[in-house]
Amino acid sequence: MNSAIYRITISMIEKLKDFINLNPAYQRDYVADSNLPWQQGLITSIFTGDLVIPNLYARTSSQELARGIYDGLVGFAQLSTLHLQLLTEMIDGQQRFRTIIDFMSDKFKLGTCLVVDYANFVTYDLSNMTWSEIQASYPDIADKFLESELRIVAAYSAQESEVMNMFTKLNDLNSMTEAEKRNALDTAIAAFIRGTSRIGKLGKHHSESPYHWPKGSSNEIKRHILFNRNMETMKSTYFNLSFKRMKQDELLAKIVAISLGNAFTDGVGNPALQKMYVNNVYKTKFPSTKVVKLLDRLYSILEDRRYWKNINLGVTLNLTLIVNYLETSKDIRVKNWNQVMDWFMTTHTKLSEVTPQMLKSGVDETKYHLMTRLNSDGSGLTTRLQYLINELDSCKGIIGVDPKRVITDRELFTLWMSQVNAQGKQICKDCEKPIRFDEAIKGHIVAHSEGGATTIENTKVVCSECNKPRD
Repeated sequence: MNSAIYRITISMIEKLKDFINLNPAYQRDYVADSNLPWQQGLITSIFTGDLVIPNLYARTSSQELARGIYDGLVGFAQLSTLHLQLLTEMIDGQQRFRTIIDFMSDKFKLGTCLVVDYANFVTYDLSNMTWSEIQASYPDIADKFLESELRIVAAYSAQESEVMNMFTKLNDLNSMTEAEKRNALDTAIAAFIRGTSRIGKLGKHHSESPYHWPKGSSNEIKRHILFNRNMETMKSTYFNLSFKRMKQDELLAKIVAISLGNAFTDGVGNPALQKMYVNNVYKTKFPSTKVVKLLDRLYSILEDRRYWKNINLGVTLNLTLIVNYLETSKDIRVKNWNQVMDWFMTTHTKLSEVTPQMLKSGVDETKYHLMTRLNSDGSGLTTRLQYLINELDSCKGIIGVDPKRVITDRELFTLWMSQVNAQGKQICKDCEKPIRFDEAIKGHIVAHSEGGATTIENTKVVCSECNKPRD
């Protein structure tokens, strides 16, 4: 990757915004608009000149032309509209760039801002003024603002992975959320999550799009309607959550972890999600079909928004756990998903309720509610699911187990839960290697061929390798 530096004035930014992509896949959402003091401080620094604005970093589309134009520091006069059109996407500097645009669009006023003209011993008070007001009252000061210099580092001959790596290195990682850091990764799972939750094109209906790993960018993945949000408030349509700072990416990542089974071993905390994002299995392609089926189901029961106020993050994860279980169970058929949703909310409330007897005993929170509120590790999620499974008999929206299957999936889940190692991980009874629930297989302790009965007492949970016939 090669790069060169050139100069622009703030007056050129108005033109540049028409050509450059400010939100490539690896970029963070625009967050400066939620931090007015920071915005005001940046603009004040430009007016007063008491702070050097850090370089902006952009990507350019033409290697040959770039080499000719960006030879050293290019003078203002040499920069034409054609030159600006060469810049294709902003690598770093989106927050500064958009803040300048917002100020020049009168979207916010300055805070305290005193500009001193030392040559003429004059102080101009721009405090609490908009850009239009400054232009009208102090045109000379406005002109100097427009002539203020910024520098852009233009990168060319850059691969996608190099650009993403540059983005993460340039940003103060302490100021980025974990979801924003994961978003910058050049992997299939990262592309699927950002495309499905945020930057993909929304289809006419949630079930119509082909959710397969695309040939190209995240934009080829259709955004799922479940992640709709109000673009002004950033409030989610179907969850009582704010989708600022890529919270929708984080939510989807947790849903993905549950759907693929990773959540039951690793949990859904940031270390577990990072592990999932860098898993080589999901680097070049992502198995989206199962995940999207789960998203479609969640949308079908959340579409009417009748429980919207109750659907916070903890409730969402518990709902996802039980819906995923019912979607994949071979022993239970759902006849009415709306009834399942009603049962879930009733059961969730019941399991969270502190009785007078509990209060008398000094207990002010149920274990289920505590784990819902705080616990995101694998064992915690598994226990939360177990609480809900134990209450399924009261759900009117499901039909009972298949009588042909003596050992049901609910019984299998209980057995799987009981087979743990010293670290609390569920393991295969034979090889003692950790296994996810979706990998668990019912095996006979005493082989059926040797007269072993198909009963819970004669059943063990094993992995597929140990379940293979032996010579």
